[in-house]
Amino acid sequence: MKKFKFFQISNGERNYLLHLFLFVGITTILLLFSGYFVYHTLNRMEIDSTKQLLRETETQYSSRITMQITNNVQALKTLAVFIGEDTTYSTDDLAKILKEENKYTQFAHMGLFDCNGKGFFINMNTSKLKSLSIRNQDFFDKAKKGEVVIASPNTDFLKEGTLYYYAVPIYHADKLSGILLACDTEERLSNLLSSDNANTSTQNYFHILDSNGQVVVRGENKIFDSSSPIERNNQIEFEKTLQKDLLKCLQVKKEFFSTYILNDKKYWVNTMPLNINDWNLFYAVPYKKLNENFSYLVRAACIFIIIIIALFVFLLRNIYHVIQNRKYSIYQLAYYDPLTGSYNKNKFQEKSMQLLSENTDYSLILLNIRRFQFINELFGYEKGDELLCHIANTLHRNLNANELFYRDTADNFGLLLHTQDKEIITKRLRSIIEQIEDCPLKKEQGYKIICYFGIKILEAYSHSVNFNVFTDRALVALKEAKVGHESTFVFFNDAMFAQETTRHLIESNMHFALSNQEFKAFLQPKFDLKTGILHSAEALVRWIRPDGSMVYPDQFIPLFEKNGFSAKLDIYMVEIICRTLRTWIDTGYPVVPISVNQSRVLFYHPNYIHELQSIIEKYQIDPSLIILE
Repeated sequence: MKKFKFFQISNGERNYLLHLFLFVGITTILLLFSGYFVYHTLNRMEIDSTKQLLRETETQYSSRITMQITNNVQALKTLAVFIGEDTTYSTDDLAKILKEENKYTQFAHMGLFDCNGKGFFINMNTSKLKSLSIRNQDFFDKAKKGEVVIASPNTDFLKEGTLYYYAVPIYHADKLSGILLACDTEERLSNLLSSDNANTSTQNYFHILDSNGQVVVRGENKIFDSSSPIERNNQIEFEKTLQKDLLKCLQVKKEFFSTYILNDKKYWVNTMPLNINDWNLFYAVPYKKLNENFSYLVRAACIFIIIIIALFVFLLRNIYHVIQNRKYSIYQLAYYDPLTGSYNKNKFQEKSMQLLSENTDYSLILLNIRRFQFINELFGYEKGDELLCHIANTLHRNLNANELFYRDTADNFGLLLHTQDKEIITKRLRSIIEQIEDCPLKKEQGYKIICYFGIKILEAYSHSVNFNVFTDRALVALKEAKVGHESTFVFFNDAMFAQETTRHLIESNMHFALSNQEFKAFLQPKFDLKTGILHSAEALVRWIRPDGSMVYPDQFIPLFEKNGFSAKLDIYMVEIICRTLRTWIDTGYPVVPISVNQSRVLFYHPNYIHELQSIIEKYQIDPSLIILE
């Protein structure tokens, strides 16, 4: 038999192969270790970035929810004070007040109840009144103790779907006299969780949970429904360890961040406590939405790391820059104006609050351009954008240390100047106006750019004061400045505040006053100068409140002319005069013609003549006795 000769290797070759295997083994271990280290680092960076992104997005929604509910509560408190001042209102009067107020609050139902829980509810869509008792409701007991209650939808005694209740105590002479109740629909609260800004999309899921994990409000995108294994009895359920950690965070009002898998799909989850009851904002987003590039980059990194560690380190650096650039892009969209590169209103307000917490020696100034839309139409939108950039550059050049400016939309600009000296502010604004007017829209057309400024000198600031209050008062001053046809700046003062308050009170009460016949007709006689004989009279309107106080004509007539209510009032006055004349005729008194002022708005009303004719025929008055002015 022929013997095979085994392959023989030399000692040198053996040592070479041993060193090669050792090198490959060590290199493989280093590559694996480096790969694990790099993967772990990338994963940690992605988690931190995702957590921060979720927190920022959730903070925006939390602010929106808190602001909406706080505004609702404040409106109800104000209404409760108004109702509590007068206990003589009838049920119909109260119903009208609630319906009038609901034009601004948009509740589904509103109601009033006495201290025994008896009262009525109004369906604001159908205006139907429903008498019922809320005595057995938990929120009634709390409201009787003086608490303002925002009740979760534990029960729906109205049987009209899921409703959320606000209960506010009403006091008269410092004693509890009743409860004001209002209801929000689930749809309305759900709309607060809708994805309608640049940082979110339809793949985001928002819910509101209580401290027991119960779903209080569902967002428009439902990550689960009643048949889902993750929710039973309206409660969020995860696997035991995760469920325990979540409930613990909900109960102590602490943020919770984790991941979970539902129907083979992975999600990021974050919760944030709300300053309302024991509610927490639940936010879930698909893992792939934020991490779709991450998996691809890791696979690519594993391939490259086999070739050379240095290339993998380079790739790691690129990944880091991709993440930073993405965060930077989101940050730019959230806080900067894309056209001028300046702060937007959100960033301006955030920075302003920081400055004001250290020093309150500031003034808030709002800027508009007269007929900016006309500039766009006359010179083109490109020239309009050039003007906006010119204004932004001008404002930037004129800022001192610790001063800010922003652009919101269109020609809406704002400044925060570090001074409260009116002379300094005036001098600086005149300089800004001159620089803005230097912008040439077209050389052949000498168009003058008119600037309007509304200025609010800030009082002592605290975080308990809403910065929007300052903005609103600057807007009032800006509105006054827009009356002129030259560049104007107006400082907000107490008289403007009083005027704005009076305007609001008049507009909120004018319809009720008309139905309550608070507008009275006074007759001013007219005599013939030659004979001294009375030949006619003029009807003058006066607004006399139930308490005997008077709203002066110069306060309400110009306002009614602007908002169109003068048309209703003038027809009302015609009927009063016709009724008066009818009474005189029936009594046997001599009558003379009476002139009644009529708004020009009525002459555009298609039924104006018909309404006049109907009133005259109703009281059987000779038309010659009515003079329209």
